[in-house]
Amino acid sequence: MFKDPKSCAEIRQTIASGKKTIRAVARERGISRNTVKKIVASSGPRSYAMSERLRPKYTEALSYLQRTNGLQPDGLQATAAQVHRFLVHEQNAECSYATVCRAVRTFHSHVNVWELALDRIASMTRKQAAAFLREIVDPSKLLTWKPRAFFSEGAKRDKSERRGHREAIEWMRRLQNGNATYEYFGAAMEPVEFEKILDRIRGGGRQNRNKGISVLAKMRGFSARAVCQYLDISRNSFRSFTRRFEQHGADALFQNQRPRRRKASDEALKAAVFNLLHEPPSIHGFNRTTWKMDDLTSALQKSGRSACPAVVREITKAAGYRWRKAKIVLTSNDPDFSSKLAKVQDTLRNLRPDEAFFSIDEFGPFSIKSKAGRVLAPPGVSPAVDQWQKSRGCLILTAALELSANQVTHFYSAKKNTDEMVKMMRVLIEEYRCKSRIFMSWDAASWHVSKKLTEAINSHNRDAVLRKYPTVELVPLPASAQFLNVIESVFSGMARAIIHSSNYGSSDEAIQAIDRYFNDRNSHFRSSPKKAGRKIWGKERVPASFSTANNCKDPAFR
Repeated sequence: MFKDPKSCAEIRQTIASGKKTIRAVARERGISRNTVKKIVASSGPRSYAMSERLRPKYTEALSYLQRTNGLQPDGLQATAAQVHRFLVHEQNAECSYATVCRAVRTFHSHVNVWELALDRIASMTRKQAAAFLREIVDPSKLLTWKPRAFFSEGAKRDKSERRGHREAIEWMRRLQNGNATYEYFGAAMEPVEFEKILDRIRGGGRQNRNKGISVLAKMRGFSARAVCQYLDISRNSFRSFTRRFEQHGADALFQNQRPRRRKASDEALKAAVFNLLHEPPSIHGFNRTTWKMDDLTSALQKSGRSACPAVVREITKAAGYRWRKAKIVLTSNDPDFSSKLAKVQDTLRNLRPDEAFFSIDEFGPFSIKSKAGRVLAPPGVSPAVDQWQKSRGCLILTAALELSANQVTHFYSAKKNTDEMVKMMRVLIEEYRCKSRIFMSWDAASWHVSKKLTEAINSHNRDAVLRKYPTVELVPLPASAQFLNVIESVFSGMARAIIHSSNYGSSDEAIQAIDRYFNDRNSHFRSSPKKAGRKIWGKERVPASFSTANNCKDPAFR
């Protein structure tokens, strides 16, 4: 039962301001959390209506207490048990002990018996006081009567202690909120020590806060019982905090006495873990090629160095170890890789304004049908594509990327052969007739290095100057080095924008979409000239630039 309006208002204000939680208030006040919730939800103090069946008996007990001022015949305060015994045995009243307890609590909440008696006696003369005492005290005891005999020493002590608890709690709450001044302590503490303690109370964690409040509360004169109840610490902890401060000062108070020894810092355990990591698991009886955490801890236990997975994980992580998956690396097996690569780089480095460098390759063949890809789908919809479909056509795209102007020249082929490469050479010669020389670079496919293609190039170069055509020079890429072919990046962006998630009805529809894509791309770079590699067009996976670290072919490989 919680009926004090002032206490209810304080509880509501404390929780509304966010200073304390419902749990903290309940622990501090000694009431349940449900009671605190009811107080917060209501606008006034909690009231409890008694049942009609018990009201006459309750009224009878309360009237008895009012007639006797809550005192026994000897002048001492009457307890609930004494009142109940008198009503049952002397008055033949049929009331329960719980009813009497409610009546006693109600009487004490409205009438302070001892203050009433004290006030009455203090305003009387000795004869009047003696007459008053004859009404409630045995006349044979008047000769030994003392005014303090009216008061129960235990009740006074409890009341004083409760008042001291409330004062201590309010003071510690203000101290915790930072409302404390040095004047409270006078010369008992140095100002520097006080500031150190106050800083730890404000922002040093719960343990340091408890230490600081314990020391300052003891110096303020509050009881250990009140401090321990507020901070929820033991008496031994309180004594330890205050004794350490008195003997060694504030620095020793907040210093950790026994630093925790972490198992992950054990050098011998670290050495055992790394020795295992450097050995294959098969040596220790595990049929695996790589270690896993359970096997690692099991092997440590067999060697006499037991450790849980969390400790092993902490040791390896601190050393920089991570679980990583090996990636397949694209490599070239060409014995002349370095010389061919150096020639391509030298050609690009010394390219003149009247020269053009082309990266050439084919895309396809690919069938015209419903294609899978990433799409923005609404909730509950999972896009799907049939595995077996009837093809609506097939295309092979042959294209050349000019690296200086970032322009794409393309056409569609029926096959991948030398004739298509000769055709591409003639298309580029006509389109770039203003150039003095063009360089053609492609991978080492068989139709790219055939004798027929070499003869066609030599035949063109013999009379190219007389007919005012640019000469042609081959700058082949190393064998198995498709990842160095820059146009593969352009193909990747085109496929992502035009081919993926498509469902063209015929080859003509696909050709129109591809033509439009390259026309838009070329138009953009004509209006905003940039070399290949700076601008990624149509979400190309990697920049279309020539670099030994670049991978234009497949992003799954590095």
